[in-house]
Amino acid sequence: MCSANEQTDNRLASASSDVDDAVGIPGAKWFIAIINNHSEKSTAEKLTKMGVENYLPTQSEVRVWRTGKRVTVDKVLIPSKIFIHCTEKERRELVYLPFINRFMVNIAAKRNASSNRPLAIVSEDEIVKLKFMLGASDGDVSFSERFVKGQQIEVVRGPLKGLVGEITEDADSGVTRLFININCLGCASVAINPKDVKPLNDNDLH
Repeated sequence: MCSANEQTDNRLASASSDVDDAVGIPGAKWFIAIINNHSEKSTAEKLTKMGVENYLPTQSEVRVWRTGKRVTVDKVLIPSKIFIHCTEKERRELVYLPFINRFMVNIAAKRNASSNRPLAIVSEDEIVKLKFMLGASDGDVSFSERFVKGQQIEVVRGPLKGLVGEITEDADSGVTRLFININCLGCASVAINPKDVKPLNDNDLH
């Protein structure tokens, strides 16, 4: 086990590395903070009380206990992660909070002059789409830690009308799913009727 001093030194080193990664990032951005599993909701509450803008993707889910009682709970979509909207200066301070482990880096990007990879940044458009999907969808939204390439479409009917994303059809089940890719994380998806979407080009949907 590490001593208290060793733990502090390790955290300082991690924070220093993150600072180097983010040099040159202007204004407030959506960063991805890594936190302990099962601490997502409490972390969101603490950040909100501090006045720090954050977003924890959740969806209401009805669970039935053994007694037959039905309870509605907020299911966390992406475990051990939370989106934080802040400036680089603010992020450098937030990384020292005891409930923030570190900030995610973009492992697919090239290392910079300091041999560090840049921090993962999620666009405002991706956050808006994710919020809309989770808030308006009638079906269960799932998350996968992989990226999917499909046909670009726009939803023209139903609760998700206006959402732009991509669709694929599961070869085994035949279910068509609408998904949005989230930079450095993967994709969120939900089942959708192909008749409720239209392509963003002149090609017919298949």
